[in-house]
Amino acid sequence: MSIVRHNGYAIAIEHPALWASGGEQIVRDLIDVMSHRRITLHCLRNVIDSRERLVTGQYETPDGGGCLLFLLTEPLGERQIRCKADLTRFFGRSRGIPGRRGYVAAKDSAEYQPARWLVRLIDGQICDVARLRYGRACELFDYDLVIAVAEQVLSQREAMEELRLRHTASVGDGLCAVP
Repeated sequence: MSIVRHNGYAIAIEHPALWASGGEQIVRDLIDVMSHRRITLHCLRNVIDSRERLVTGQYETPDGGGCLLFLLTEPLGERQIRCKADLTRFFGRSRGIPGRRGYVAAKDSAEYQPARWLVRLIDGQICDVARLRYGRACELFDYDLVIAVAEQVLSQREAMEELRLRHTASVGDGLCAVP
């Protein structure tokens, strides 16, 4: 079993994509997307519960299906990702002033890259640059890997939230106990 550690998460997983070069990068990108500050616990539960609705090649289907990012953000209502512009707005972060030295467009920001490359991978747009990022793992990627990572990210985020609530309550109790 492989363990991928990234941004405070440890994902223990047995999947063929991790047997090939680039598989760990897929997991790191999934962690980045699933731990994004606007992705709620409800979002993670929704994508896990919607496994049968996941599709490739389009954001949304008439029968209620959708791509990973469409279903992941479904609980967010108006902030749901429905197109490439939404994807860029959600994950991208521009810096600086356009036309000036040092400017970084949202689509070129480091924060946007995991979502960008996952969309290409999920849709089967395996170009030379995608191969550089994900290696041979491109051929072994599937939604079983996505769901396995989502379940572990959810579990770890729930545990962190419980610890945060306990800490807040204990600090609060300590403050109230002072005469």
